[in-house]
Amino acid sequence: MNPKVATAPRTTLTFHNTHAIISGVRYQHLGRCRYCRKSSHAWSEDGTLRVGLHIRNGGSTCRWYVEPHPTTPTPAPTCPHCNMAGPWWYPVTNTCPLRNHPYYVSALGDAHQREQEVYSLLRIANHDACERADRADQLGHKRFPAPKNP
Repeated sequence: MNPKVATAPRTTLTFHNTHAIISGVRYQHLGRCRYCRKSSHAWSEDGTLRVGLHIRNGGSTCRWYVEPHPTTPTPAPTCPHCNMAGPWWYPVTNTCPLRNHPYYVSALGDAHQREQEVYSLLRIANHDACERADRADQLGHKRFPAPKNP
C-alpha cells in the first residue's frame, strides 16, 4: 500500500439538512509525464467532498449527488520513471460522461466511509425522498449537480 494512502488524515463531516460536506480529504490524481508518457500519481490535501440528496419540485424529484472538490495536486519534483525535472506532470483528462469531475481523482482515507454515513443518516431522516432518488438511479436518470447554496 502506498504510504500516502495509508497515512491519509481523518476527515470531518458537516451536515446541513440533506447536504453534507466532508472536509480534509486527501485526493489522488492521475497524470502523465510530458517526456516518457508513463502514468504517475500526484496528491492533494484538504479537499472537500460534497454529498447529499437534491430535492426539487416539492419533493417529487429527488436525486443523489457526489461532487469532489480537490485542491491543486503537488507532483514530485522529478518523474519517478525517467527522472526528468521541471514541469513534467500533467493531469489526465476524464472523458467519461458518467463522471462528474473533469480529471481522474480518487478520495482516500475514511472519505468513503463518511459518504456511506451520510447516506445512512439521510435514509433515516428522509426515507421517501431517498427511495425516489434510488428509483431514479435504477432507471438511469441523470444525477443533479450539488446545489450552490446547501
